[in-house]
Amino acid sequence: DQDTQIDQALQALIEYQAMTIFWQDEIGDPSRYVTDDDVAEYYSRLGEKRDCHFVISDTEDRARQAREEAMQGAAWSELVAKYHDAPDKDQREPVISLSWGQYRDEFEEPIFSVAKGEVTEPIFTEHGWWVVRVDEVSMEEKPALETIHDKVVLSIAKRHENLRREELLSRVLEERDFVLNEDAVRMVYN
Repeated sequence: DQDTQIDQALQALIEYQAMTIFWQDEIGDPSRYVTDDDVAEYYSRLGEKRDCHFVISDTEDRARQAREEAMQGAAWSELVAKYHDAPDKDQREPVISLSWGQYRDEFEEPIFSVAKGEVTEPIFTEHGWWVVRVDEVSMEEKPALETIHDKVVLSIAKRHENLRREELLSRVLEERDFVLNEDAVRMVYN
């Protein structure tokens, strides 16, 4: 009946608006948290580039094993053959070129925290568990800070917003004792 549909639509709009207000209260305006030091740090890293080899494994255990063998000096091609579970593994070499500031912090930070020749701890993404070896570190040219200042502030604010969102999500999941049964998810999606 049409009245029921209208009531349901109104309730959905009210819930959506309530969640939007809650989210804004929890996250806030991320640009207000951007300091001059943040801008200087961000700008100092801007243009930094890493060329890397990687392995993507389906499980954290396999990724940890791959890293352990890499740390013991195993040839990267052997690690790829043994641990790389990406669907396109036979179509292209597992290499990536990353420019700082282009990826989510959870992915980027571990890669830009290790020196040339070093291997990251496993990094979880929606594609699986990554183990990354940094092969080359370089610095590309960048525009003067004055010409991109507002864009830098916006980028930092977005990063802060994403971090605050992740913190909120983690806190809510922990407080609510949320557990996702990985085996059940695999049964549904396989």
